Amino acid sequence: MLEAVTIERKKLFQQVAAHLEELILEGRLKPGDQLPPERDLQNRFGVGRPAIREALISLQRSGLIEISNGARARVAMPTAHAVVSGMRSAVRQMMSTAEGQRHFQGVRFFFETGLARHAAREATAAQIEQLANRLAANRDAIGDRERFIDTDVAFHFVLAEITGNPVFAAPGSMLGVPAISLPVLHDEGLPLGLQLLGFAHRDARLFATAAAVMEILR
Repeated sequence: MLEAVTIERKKLFQQVAAHLEELILEGRLKPGDQLPPERDLQNRFGVGRPAIREALISLQRSGLIEISNGARARVAMPTAHAVVSGMRSAVRQMMSTAEGQRHFQGVRFFFETGLARHAAREATAAQIEQLANRLAANRDAIGDRERFIDTDVAFHFVLAEITGNPVFAAPGSMLGVPAISLPVLHDEGLPLGLQLLGFAHRDARLFATAAAVMEILR
């Protein structure tokens, strides 16, 4: 007797998007190639215009195609910035909890270790000086939460750029998402003065980590 099998029921636009994605990933449609006109896609897949539109929007969100007003969709080559930007909303949602913030902070510190090791071998004198200037600005911003976040990201952006790897340096990457960029839930309900004191304490801890990176490079 055959065992029961669960059949996944996909919407029409998902089936169209999956087929076009397969053509792109197999190389049958290459970066720069135009997709057929929407009417041709409708006839090919036997679906209406809404399904084609939704499929193209889905592929655009994935970074696989570009859509311009008045022009046919074109196959794109995803960039590090586009890939990272596509995860931004999910990352912000995860970081809306104290647990999510701790997880991302742990990953970020893990990355920092590798970046510091690489910078110690490869950084030029000019890059080390630039890091020192960014670190000084970060130290001066302790207690000013918004400015501290900006200067903290600026320091780590330079550190990431030293790798020459665009994934690390992409705006919104793991290193550009400070653990304090969203309110920590367990601070809610505390008097504002205590919340600000907590932020300053975390600022000092994060600054100490960045300062330790600089000590390795000097």
